[in-house]
Amino acid sequence: MGKSNVCNMNTDFFMADMGYDIADYEDIDPSYGTLADVDNLIKETKQRNMKIVMDLVVNHTSEEHAWFLDSRSSKKSSKRDWYIWKPAKYDAEGNRQPPNNWAQILGEANSAWTWDETTQEYYLSLFTPEQPDLNWENPDVRAAVHDILRFWLNRGVSGFRMDVINLISKVQTFPDADVSVKDNKYQPGDKYYANGPRLHEWLKEIRRDVLSRYDTLTVGEMPFVRDENEVIKVVGAENEELNMIFVFDLVDIDNVPGDFKYTLQPWDARDLKKIVNRLQRLMLERNGWNSLYVENHDQPRSVSRYTDDSDKWREYGAKLLCLMQTTLAGTLYVYQGEEIGMRNVPKDWKPEEYKDIESINFFKKQASSSPDLIASLISVDTVTCTPAMPKSKLWRPRSCSAKLATAPGRRCSGTQLPKPVSPTENLGCVSTTITLASTLQLNSQTPNLRRACSLYTPFGSAV
Repeated sequence: MGKSNVCNMNTDFFMADMGYDIADYEDIDPSYGTLADVDNLIKETKQRNMKIVMDLVVNHTSEEHAWFLDSRSSKKSSKRDWYIWKPAKYDAEGNRQPPNNWAQILGEANSAWTWDETTQEYYLSLFTPEQPDLNWENPDVRAAVHDILRFWLNRGVSGFRMDVINLISKVQTFPDADVSVKDNKYQPGDKYYANGPRLHEWLKEIRRDVLSRYDTLTVGEMPFVRDENEVIKVVGAENEELNMIFVFDLVDIDNVPGDFKYTLQPWDARDLKKIVNRLQRLMLERNGWNSLYVENHDQPRSVSRYTDDSDKWREYGAKLLCLMQTTLAGTLYVYQGEEIGMRNVPKDWKPEEYKDIESINFFKKQASSSPDLIASLISVDTVTCTPAMPKSKLWRPRSCSAKLATAPGRRCSGTQLPKPVSPTENLGCVSTTITLASTLQLNSQTPNLRRACSLYTPFGSAV
């Protein structure tokens, strides 16, 4: 797709979160080779008209990073304020409590704050206790991040995928989050740490002081953002922040707004069409640029999630998704395995097969509220989906993550396409659309076919 392909790489890490806990920003984890190997890779890819994009993880580090080891060693450490430390609160009974009620992103049953016995304070760790958040309010932290960027750009990398970059600026009063999930002790706190008050200042600073001096591509991962004005502030051509971002509207289509991930709300093809149309028009009308993706390491396999991944229909579904993405405006990102229509993991995989921290924490939360959950998952070989969709609407398979299995009745790996869309209707839609027919003769008795087909034509113009 164009002159340059993009490869993604990461740096030296521990494995609390599959490599997103960086212990050394200027080295490569030994399991992947050495700096010399990377230098050779950069050289050889450039000779083949390819470019390397690094995965930049600077909202947080590993707890094993030298900065954090120094920071937690003493309250008087010179690096103490490189991270976000707060004293404990105490309830009416004298029990120690975290500074606020924010939930951990990868384990909402837990607090986003971790207690440190040595210095008797909490540190903010939005994702896992092993991933303490950096304090970007400290100019020394920002300068160190700039040095990391220069280190890799000077070695020949051509840009960065900036992991959760919109979480670097927090509201400094660190207030309690509103209670939106009544049955959970800890609450989604993204209102106070996503797209915070100084985000745009710091992104412009990175662009001005570092990126503008190199030929780079930048794509920012930005969860929790629905405000179109906030999106354009980052990717608008005249704003000079990032080239593009990963917005989450499409991959959050089956998550209940305001609730945690994997809550699974009903949706149909019209919802998907509205999202695609809105983002396409937003960038066209306001001089921005889209990223195009339907799966990644945090999401289910798209052929399982958005289509029917059975042997009979998988190839049609995979081609349909490919057609949709390659005919939209934006830069296409293809996740490893997506190019061959890879499905979710087999439905008979047991819980112990899952290594991802988010999946493990989800199991723990479900097990705490349903003691027989784990045993039932282990003993049941086949778990079917129970769609909560009115029969008058088109139901699309809502799969759990490619790395996640959920409770009985909500696990959607190996999904089936139930009524009201019959296999004949489904085939008629995908086969007609794949041939790019300019018009579709639809019988008025097949409204579900009309909805499904209109999804896959630009702005529904063919229907």
